[in-house]
Amino acid sequence: MLDDLGLVPAAEWFSGQFSARYGVRVIRQVDADDIDFQPETATVVFRVVQEAMSNIARHSGAPEVMLEIARDGPNCIVSVADNGRGCASDKRPARNSFAPAGHA
Repeated sequence: MLDDLGLVPAAEWFSGQFSARYGVRVIRQVDADDIDFQPETATVVFRVVQEAMSNIARHSGAPEVMLEIARDGPNCIVSVADNGRGCASDKRPARNSFAPAGHA
């Protein structure tokens, strides 16, 4: 689907499937239909969205998720946020440990 339709339709489809499977309302704000992603870039962005939403389903107990994909000049901004429970501060990685941005 990603290769045939592109990132935005694939992300919208995935968020609908996620909502149906987990009973979590997904609010989508997409303003990136005109971005022509290279296939490799689209795959990476799609996998990041999948992983973020998978973590929400496993850990947050959120009833609602906000998925935003927007263009900012030559850049694409992707934001996945939820209103579930957060991580206790004593469970967060140490400042000098490695974690991908947004995963700390």
